[in-house]
Amino acid sequence: MRGMERIDQILADMQYGDAVSDNALAIRTKLRAMGKKSEIYAENIHPLLYHEVKPLSSYQPGGTVLHHFAIGSDSNHFVLTLSGVRKILIYHNITPAHFFEGYNLKSELSCEKARIELQQCAGRYDMALAVSEYNKRELEDYGFTNVRVLPIIYSFNRLNVTPDSAVLKQFGQGNKKNILFLGRIAPNKKQQDVVKAFYYYKTLINPDSRLLLVGSYHGMEKYANEISHLIAMLKLEDVYLTGQVTANQMTAYYQVSDLFLSMSEHEGFCVPLLESMFFDLPILAYDSSAVGETLGKAGILFTKKDFKLVAEMMHLMLSDDHLRKKIISGQRKRLSDFSEDMIAKRLETYLTE
Repeated sequence: MRGMERIDQILADMQYGDAVSDNALAIRTKLRAMGKKSEIYAENIHPLLYHEVKPLSSYQPGGTVLHHFAIGSDSNHFVLTLSGVRKILIYHNITPAHFFEGYNLKSELSCEKARIELQQCAGRYDMALAVSEYNKRELEDYGFTNVRVLPIIYSFNRLNVTPDSAVLKQFGQGNKKNILFLGRIAPNKKQQDVVKAFYYYKTLINPDSRLLLVGSYHGMEKYANEISHLIAMLKLEDVYLTGQVTANQMTAYYQVSDLFLSMSEHEGFCVPLLESMFFDLPILAYDSSAVGETLGKAGILFTKKDFKLVAEMMHLMLSDDHLRKKIISGQRKRLSDFSEDMIAKRLETYLTE
């Protein structure tokens, strides 16, 4: 890495609590620990991050730039126009546009635009880093070469916060089993399928249970309304859509939960799986996109959305202590593969190359 004293990052949006944004912050910490000068530049910056991130308009070319690609934006074109810098793409994946059809036209068009812009990037970067093998294959299909896998650097220290007392009081008392799915309320996450599986679990197996759907639905109000309508149609009680939560609230929801259930049909990595492992929360997940890869041999995967069978599996995982301990043991082992230092060392190796 001789001569590479400056390594900056560029991304379209720097949002508070967003997985891509958190990854950028974690990478900057590691780069600075390597003795590099490193700043983050973004087109749009959340007010809470003004002190952490510089506006893209202030970027002056030099050294190496790590470009986080996850959505269509002017920043993608901006990076392509840069000269005199070494360019490395970090690909977080793009949600297929069809998921947003009929829900959010802006998101749909943005994803379509992103696919076009990604194809334009092929052959114009010194290296591409994909956060999963799933993403790597996609880049190679678009014609990218020199593609390596670099999982998200996740700072688990951010989970060591005081859990929200109101959440603990509301959901942490009594004997009810808490089923959790945490993630943005969005069509690709398939929260309505989580509701359907929970319906069978609650009505046929364990009425003393509740479902926690934790995540923002900003921009996806129509989809959130569909979920609410489904809940009402099924006359299903004890289902909570929380909306946006703080870090303290998120930690509390993980702590009070007994099972993490994912029905998502598109994930480029899926950070909540790591968080669930961290909190020893058994994971039951639909095997789609990068979900199975992130889990490795941990948790339990299923390949068919048979909601009654999923409900039976939920019951088994929640009632069989031996199975639960075995799952948690496997998840702890898998979590060690995502050590910050290990991934940072891999990044350093790639930069040396």
